[in-house]
Amino acid sequence: MPLSGCGLCRAFVAGAMFYGNGIIAMMHKKSRARTRHRRAQWRIAVPVVVTCANDACGRRTPPHAACRHCGMYRGRQVMPPA
Repeated sequence: MPLSGCGLCRAFVAGAMFYGNGIIAMMHKKSRARTRHRRAQWRIAVPVVVTCANDACGRRTPPHAACRHCGMYRGRQVMPPA
Protein backbone atom coordinates (compact mmCIF):
# COMPACT_ATOMS: atom_id res chain seq x y z
CA MET A 1 0.00 0.00 0.00
CA PRO A 2 1.75 3.21 -1.07
CA LEU A 3 1.64 5.99 1.49
CA SER A 4 1.98 9.54 0.33
CA GLY A 5 2.04 12.82 2.20
CA CYS A 6 3.70 13.82 5.40
CA GLY A 7 5.02 11.34 7.93
CA LEU A 8 2.41 12.38 10.46
CA CYS A 9 -0.42 11.41 8.11
CA ARG A 10 0.89 7.85 7.90
CA ALA A 11 0.13 7.30 11.57
CA PHE A 12 -3.58 7.62 10.95
CA VAL A 13 -3.88 4.70 8.56
CA ALA A 14 -6.41 2.37 10.23
CA GLY A 15 -4.88 -0.58 12.01
CA ALA A 16 -1.29 0.04 10.90
CA MET A 17 1.93 0.12 12.89
CA PHE A 18 5.15 1.53 11.50
CA TYR A 19 8.33 0.46 13.24
CA GLY A 20 10.91 1.44 10.61
CA ASN A 21 10.51 5.22 10.76
CA GLY A 22 9.78 5.54 14.48
CA ILE A 23 6.06 6.21 14.16
CA ILE A 24 3.83 3.87 16.10
CA ALA A 25 0.15 4.30 15.36
CA MET A 26 -2.58 3.33 17.79
CA MET A 27 -4.06 -0.08 17.15
CA HIS A 28 -7.43 0.46 18.81
CA LYS A 29 -9.52 3.56 19.25
CA LYS A 30 -9.85 4.79 22.83
CA SER A 31 -13.46 5.08 23.88
CA ARG A 32 -14.93 8.41 24.97
CA ALA A 33 -15.33 7.14 28.51
CA ARG A 34 -11.69 6.08 28.78
CA THR A 35 -10.46 9.37 27.31
CA ARG A 36 -12.68 11.48 29.54
CA HIS A 37 -11.76 9.44 32.61
CA ARG A 38 -8.08 10.13 31.92
CA ARG A 39 -8.62 13.83 31.20
CA ALA A 40 -10.61 14.26 34.42
CA GLN A 41 -7.31 14.02 36.32
CA TRP A 42 -5.88 17.11 34.58
CA ARG A 43 -7.43 19.54 37.04
CA ILE A 44 -5.26 22.14 38.71
CA ALA A 45 -4.89 21.85 42.47
CA VAL A 46 -5.96 24.87 44.48
CA PRO A 47 -2.90 26.32 46.26
CA VAL A 48 -2.99 25.74 50.02
CA VAL A 49 -2.60 28.91 52.06
CA VAL A 50 -2.95 29.65 55.77
CA THR A 51 -3.19 32.91 57.66
CA CYS A 52 -0.02 34.27 59.24
CA ALA A 53 0.31 33.38 62.94
CA ASN A 54 1.40 36.95 63.71
CA ASP A 55 -1.74 38.74 64.94
CA ALA A 56 -0.49 42.08 63.65
CA CYS A 57 -0.04 40.69 60.11
CA GLY A 58 -2.75 38.08 59.41
CA ARG A 59 -1.88 37.80 55.71
CA ARG A 60 -2.30 34.63 53.67
CA THR A 61 0.95 32.65 53.33
CA PRO A 62 1.95 29.12 52.23
CA PRO A 63 2.09 26.58 55.06
CA HIS A 64 5.49 25.69 56.54
CA ALA A 65 7.03 28.87 55.15
CA ALA A 66 7.95 32.25 56.59
CA CYS A 67 5.51 35.08 55.96
CA ARG A 68 6.82 37.26 53.15
CA HIS A 69 5.28 40.38 54.64
CA CYS A 70 6.31 40.28 58.33
CA GLY A 71 9.08 37.62 58.24
CA MET A 72 7.66 35.52 61.10
CA TYR A 73 7.72 31.72 61.20
CA ARG A 74 6.33 29.69 64.11
CA GLY A 75 6.28 32.69 66.40
CA ARG A 76 9.82 33.99 65.79
CA GLN A 77 11.42 36.48 63.43
CA VAL A 78 13.40 34.59 60.76
CA MET A 79 13.55 37.22 57.99
CA PRO A 80 13.60 40.99 57.98
CA PRO A 81 10.12 42.42 57.36
CA ALA A 82 9.39 43.53 53.81
